[in-house]
Amino acid sequence: MRNSFGGVGGAGMDLPNGWVNAPWSDIVMITHGQNQKSIEDPNGIYPIYGSGGQIGKSSRYLCKAGSTIVGRKGTINKPFYTHTNFWNIDTAFGITPHDGVLPKFLYLFCTHFNFTTLDHSTGRPSLTQANLYKIEMPLPPLAEQCRIVAKIDALFSELDKGVEMLQTIRQQLRTYRQAVLKWAFEGKFINIEITGVRKLEELCFFITKGTTPSKSEMTSNEGEVPFIKVYNLTFGGTLDFSINPTFVNNETHSGFLARSKVYPSDVLMNIVGPPLGKVSIVPDKYAEWNINQAIARFRCNNDLNNKYLTYYLLNQKTIETVSKKSKATAGQFNLTLEICRNIEIPYCSLEEQIRIVDEIESRLSVCDKLEQIVDESLNKARALKQSILKKAFAGQLAPQDPNDEPAEKLLERIKQAQSVKRK
Repeated sequence: MRNSFGGVGGAGMDLPNGWVNAPWSDIVMITHGQNQKSIEDPNGIYPIYGSGGQIGKSSRYLCKAGSTIVGRKGTINKPFYTHTNFWNIDTAFGITPHDGVLPKFLYLFCTHFNFTTLDHSTGRPSLTQANLYKIEMPLPPLAEQCRIVAKIDALFSELDKGVEMLQTIRQQLRTYRQAVLKWAFEGKFINIEITGVRKLEELCFFITKGTTPSKSEMTSNEGEVPFIKVYNLTFGGTLDFSINPTFVNNETHSGFLARSKVYPSDVLMNIVGPPLGKVSIVPDKYAEWNINQAIARFRCNNDLNNKYLTYYLLNQKTIETVSKKSKATAGQFNLTLEICRNIEIPYCSLEEQIRIVDEIESRLSVCDKLEQIVDESLNKARALKQSILKKAFAGQLAPQDPNDEPAEKLLERIKQAQSVKRK
């Protein structure tokens, strides 16, 4: 289990013979990041890192290769290892081990450690240098550190091959999904009589978009009327309201937001991106919903099946067509309601639309099952990595050698070396 202080096992845990719990204050140097504006250089050879990764280049560096970067603010629980010298900005700490602690061993410990337990902020996640220095890490003899790192590298290498294969399969399934939609609207599944194309404004009741109220009018707790945002829409046609659910009260819903009411069976599409192409049907969990200004609502009339429309809007060809017509501002794509109303859809009878939907769903249901298997396998791979790390820092992964110098002596030598440097 990952703990805050005391590392994986915590101070007082039963450690193998020759191991010791070592405070970070004794075995690492933590470098606070600095502003990068004065040292940025597009031709520099050193990367500039923030908590989320590289953000530029520099001709100077603060930390040496072999350090681990841990976020100070924002992304605090996704450490990463550096193979080169680097400059870190003030949102990231550079954690550099002293001689006697393998850099890779420290990094692997960080990937297993739960840094969020050190976050005492009330807003944006953050860590302090003082709290990091209090962490205690199970420290084995140096030779055993080498054996542990080598064993983990070998096991992770095999796991990564499996993960790469699973991710390839998942990408192939996404490609197949788009192929299914393309073939469906080209008439390759059934012989249908396409009577031409019709604009959506001819087949839908008034097409409109939502409105966003002030933050004071929204709540993240269970409320009266659910308020849908773009991140609740998906690329699969279903709505995911489990992601940061937001609500408004009935007064706001029927007053300021009256024009953006939506109901079960309405089709929603994001009109602000990137990415464009998120489409979802409103479920019947609530009788009424509301949407923000980045979402368009299509309410089908009796000549258009809502699932037929949904799959057509999810079709990559449709996405590319409307994207070309969108207005780009500062890297953001915006679809106007005029573009939405003028979207042209292959038209056939309602009965044939339903037949096409059935053909699509019979194929996509197979994809869904395969994707579920892939996702479960990826989750198992992640869990297995954590299990390997747990064993490693409990001394159960690599063999102990009674001839190794005890970590207690190693720690004492590290402390003495640092004491000399400070003089």
